[in-house]
Amino acid sequence: MDKSKTEPLGMWRYGKEFSETAYAVRERALKRPFVPYYFLMGHSIELLLKSFLMLHGCSEAGIKKFRHNLDDLFHDAMKLGLSELVSVKSVDKHVIELMNGEYSTHRFRYIRTGMMVLPEIGLLEDLVSRLISGLEKPIANSASSVSRHGD
Repeated sequence: MDKSKTEPLGMWRYGKEFSETAYAVRERALKRPFVPYYFLMGHSIELLLKSFLMLHGCSEAGIKKFRHNLDDLFHDAMKLGLSELVSVKSVDKHVIELMNGEYSTHRFRYIRTGMMVLPEIGLLEDLVSRLISGLEKPIANSASSVSRHGD
């Protein structure tokens, strides 16, 4: 097995760690969300959705084609059955759309004046939490299956 390639478990783990870091940043910022928090949460969503797509056979090259587009990642994940593993709420598509408007254009990394339209943090954190918990077991099972067969 090629140990240099990205696996769904590693992608999921990084997604989880980015969300944990976002929570720490928010707490340190006196509970006021700000740009680094939203960047970290956006990156968490990106990695979690990519881990799901990889779990369903999407290659590293296929993953890279999405770049940082959360809308496209979410759309393709839903087509592949994300809602079978994660309790997807009707508001989630709107949360993704709001995040994507700023995240995919790198606005959290490069200053551009003007108002940002962002999702409410409770809805954002709820979505990320459901992605983490819903994907954890299937991805862990996939990793243990690969290691059993790849040894």
